[in-house]
Amino acid sequence: MMFSLIFMVSPLTQADHPTLIGYAYHMGTQQLAYTEEHSFPDTLSHHVIYKEADGSVFARKTIDYSDSYIAPDIIQENQRNGELIKTEFMGDAFKVSYRRGFGENTKESDITLSPDLVIDAGFDHYIRSNWASLIEEKETVIQYLIPSRQKEIDLRIKPVNCKKNPKDTLICFNIAADSWLYRMLSSSLVLSYDKQSQKLKTFSGRSNISDKNGDYLDVTIRYHFHTTFKNRELSYVAN
Repeated sequence: MMFSLIFMVSPLTQADHPTLIGYAYHMGTQQLAYTEEHSFPDTLSHHVIYKEADGSVFARKTIDYSDSYIAPDIIQENQRNGELIKTEFMGDAFKVSYRRGFGENTKESDITLSPDLVIDAGFDHYIRSNWASLIEEKETVIQYLIPSRQKEIDLRIKPVNCKKNPKDTLICFNIAADSWLYRMLSSSLVLSYDKQSQKLKTFSGRSNISDKNGDYLDVTIRYHFHTTFKNRELSYVAN
């Protein structure tokens, strides 16, 4: 099981210049695994293009915040293996579609919307919207949608000390399954944020994008902002 935060159909237009690029390295190395190019055409739209280390595009994702910044609609398609992820708000529930790969059947299910349900890049909005309480509380538990399992699980968010941060400019959050059984089956994630700007700086853990065999890599993603977006409430995360 994977707990990834950051998850195509519509290609970017010429006006959609990347404002954020994430460089994903194989965990513990300087070997580039892939890159993520994020653009924000407007305050309700978020596009992500995934590229191989050689620059070729292998996946696209669109995120629509029209109904919720915390639980957005998403569509992600991975051309490495044909994996498809889609969530769509349908009144009081989310329709979740998942296809494991080319030639596989698409599974669909309905997930009842709850006030604390977080989907995909909505996690970044949740972090920044609840910044003060998250850094003061020892632990916070939220519901997070796992599209591949077509179910929600409880995730535990805990502020921790950031390693290699001598100037004390970052704050880190450890993300893990609340259930001890799920913790046995998955690895935790660590996110680092800038204390003042509240922008995501690094992601360390299991990637949300699979390779051609359907396996998910452990990566460290370093995010670089290339322009200053006017709307500070806009999410800067994909993944």
